[in-house]
Amino acid sequence: MLGGGGRIALSTKARVRRSELLSSKDFRTLLEQPSVSAVAVSLDATHYGKTLEGLSLDDIRRTELEFRLGTSVLREALAFRSYMGAGYRRLLDLWLQVYDIEFLKGHFRRRFGSDPTATWEEERMSGLFPDFRPTLLDRNALLAAQTPGAMLASIRDERLRAALEETLPLKDDGAEASGEDACRVSFALGMALDRYYFDSLYGAVLPVGGLEGRLLARLVGVRVDLVNLYWIYRCRRFFGLSPEQALATVTRSRYRADFDLLSRVASSELPAWDDVLEGTPYAGIFRSDEEDPSIEEDPSLREAEVELRLCRVLCRVAGEMFRSGAPGWHNVGAYLMLKGFEVRDLITVIEAVRYDYDRRRVGRLLILNGLNGGEGGGR
Repeated sequence: MLGGGGRIALSTKARVRRSELLSSKDFRTLLEQPSVSAVAVSLDATHYGKTLEGLSLDDIRRTELEFRLGTSVLREALAFRSYMGAGYRRLLDLWLQVYDIEFLKGHFRRRFGSDPTATWEEERMSGLFPDFRPTLLDRNALLAAQTPGAMLASIRDERLRAALEETLPLKDDGAEASGEDACRVSFALGMALDRYYFDSLYGAVLPVGGLEGRLLARLVGVRVDLVNLYWIYRCRRFFGLSPEQALATVTRSRYRADFDLLSRVASSELPAWDDVLEGTPYAGIFRSDEEDPSIEEDPSLREAEVELRLCRVLCRVAGEMFRSGAPGWHNVGAYLMLKGFEVRDLITVIEAVRYDYDRRRVGRLLILNGLNGGEGGGR
């Protein structure tokens, strides 16, 4: 057991927060706004008012509004800490290691890649939450690093650091990465860090017993399965990797998508994936939308449709956590997942308003839009 004190209080707080998520009606209202500042003013009247405190909403820039909304997920995650015992806090720390990982990946891109502002948001977030202490990285050492090897030395986990030093295509320490070398190292670094994150998180929930353990395994396990399928999909569709190369990117962890299924998926052409996945929990996710042929003609729309289906599967799993009626950490994880999707939807709305996209089509691509209250939440 996790030994988390205050299990009922923790779950009650998660349920209350879930009830405060925006409704489909709220999103329709936001999509009707004439400007980014009007969206901000509308959000200020919701539970996002605290997140937007101190900002001049009448002339707020899109990037500033999106950044502030993004901080709300971490803000709410940290607010759960006082309800947690030591075991639950360790699990929360693992869940939040995604911020360390994104910080490291972004800083590498800024230092050695073509994006000089890659970690601007991560550094600003650190300033907004001075009490949030990273568990995976020594951020001061990372910021002082001048070479890829020195960046890896900032990782506190010895096994992860050793694995990265062994597998990444790095030059001798003291040499800087640039050009194609930087791109190759950045890709390999990102995949290795993501595998570490999901394997660590899934490994942490497996020993939890009882109904809470089964629910946690499902919440994290479905996410692991979908990540593996999506990585294989991208490797095959966009990078032209062989089945063997695509399989090499997946995590060690398995839930319902075992290695045999992943192998058959990787070895099949994309049009045949629907047949391979038939009868599994993930059937239909990669199916072509015959009612909207423009999706197949436009790769970006096809990608958005696939991501939408993946996210909606996770939303339904999050709904299962709350409908179980069982108290436990799974309610917190489910809420944080839904909150993250809500913020993604808000950013989609803001960009639709800013660039005057087709509002009807954008509404169709919102993750939480059209889901039942038991899954997406909302008032």
